[in-house]
Amino acid sequence: MVLAGLLFGASWAPSSLAQNLCTGTDSGKVACTVANVYGLGGLSTNGQALVQHNFFNSQPTSFFLNLTALNSAVGGQLGQLPLVSPASGITFSFDKALGVFVPMQYNFGSVLSERSSTIGRHKVLVGFSYQYFTFDSLDGLSLRNLPAAFTQNDIGSCSASSAATAVGGCAFIRDVIVSSTNVDLRVSQYTSFVSFGLTDRLDISMAIPINNVGMSVTSAAAVHNNGSDNNIQFIDPTTGQGCLPGPCFHRTFSNYTGATGIGDITFRAKYNVWKGEKSGVAVGGDLRVPTGDALNYLGAGAVGVKVFGAWSRNGRIAPHVNAGYEWNGSSYLAGNITPTSVNGTTPAPTKDNLPAQFLYSAGAEVGVFKRLSLAFDYLGNYYINAPRIAPSTLQELPACSVPPPPGQTGLSACNSFQATGAVDPIFQQTKGSFNTSNAGVGLRFRPFGKFLLTGNVVIKLDDPGLRAKFIPLAGISFSH
Repeated sequence: MVLAGLLFGASWAPSSLAQNLCTGTDSGKVACTVANVYGLGGLSTNGQALVQHNFFNSQPTSFFLNLTALNSAVGGQLGQLPLVSPASGITFSFDKALGVFVPMQYNFGSVLSERSSTIGRHKVLVGFSYQYFTFDSLDGLSLRNLPAAFTQNDIGSCSASSAATAVGGCAFIRDVIVSSTNVDLRVSQYTSFVSFGLTDRLDISMAIPINNVGMSVTSAAAVHNNGSDNNIQFIDPTTGQGCLPGPCFHRTFSNYTGATGIGDITFRAKYNVWKGEKSGVAVGGDLRVPTGDALNYLGAGAVGVKVFGAWSRNGRIAPHVNAGYEWNGSSYLAGNITPTSVNGTTPAPTKDNLPAQFLYSAGAEVGVFKRLSLAFDYLGNYYINAPRIAPSTLQELPACSVPPPPGQTGLSACNSFQATGAVDPIFQQTKGSFNTSNAGVGLRFRPFGKFLLTGNVVIKLDDPGLRAKFIPLAGISFSH
């Protein structure tokens, strides 16, 4: 996963890193920003350890082994970033008195939802939109303060008899590294789209996004020196020695990566199956092709297919309802790009399917003046069997100040002491279905001719998933 390789180097070796995408030629990709915040392969830089006695593991319920949820959420978001509806905008109605098609005066359609009407036979709509995403939370946890805790491997030397020969003995494996990590993920999306009316009832559309992605990570790490022996401390990577003046129990690490390029292109077809005097029903489908670089967060890395239906009613006040279902293929963003070594063997990076989604929306457009309309939408997404995260804690072992019971060694000896150490916040990964809710509020203005200006903001209404509080949008389109 994007954030699943930040191990503190217990299994670090050149051979074991060969299959880790974040230590090879892809190490500079955006998806590896967090995995490499402490250097390639964890707390190391080209093999130079950044912490003495580099035997730390991420807890199974902690940060870097459990942010599959972040990768999967990024992949799902990149596959479902709200695009301006290519077929909404100025539509045409037949004026019997004039004998020609004329633009509708009052209502210019929804911004992020579909209506049943089509743009008209041989009509063309071209447009451009800009959206800005600042993701700030994942399943209700702030991306500005993600906690992790790292404990030491059991070296089988926790007994009093072996303490003299072990590095620190029992106290050694009680030391813990805790960290608080700030993940700042921003996406600017520039989308060009075009729609063409093949017939009076059938439109085809294409949307081509260009994404600019920036991700910065800052992690403040601290050694909890439960052994009080100074055997575990951060070291100066330039000298390989402990920090001076020492001991060094606190250190801040940072990393930044960005990328710009084409995103995933979406093709759409929409057919008006029923057209009444004031309302209608349309069905359609989207095909998203993985043209964006997934490891740079420019695309989802998987094919997506969506089918949808739309009902709408014409008039000064025009309600609409949409519903659809999206299938997604397999992507590295849903798999593991930083597998860890097991018994000296590192498995190959894996892909997995991005979660399927049920999408639904309801809203209305209101014609205010002849050249201005307002659009309101409730936008819902139901993600099926998707990775998530939930807050948890790690109970540290207290300092090993008395010998363990006779005959007990390793972690069993350490665990025999009453757990009265510090409690550290962490989080663990879960998996399940969840719903997200957003509100969309926008306006559409026709300054002259067949040009249409669009402004919109999406506001989050709940916390599940990878979320931004506000997503602003600006756009322009032309119909002919």
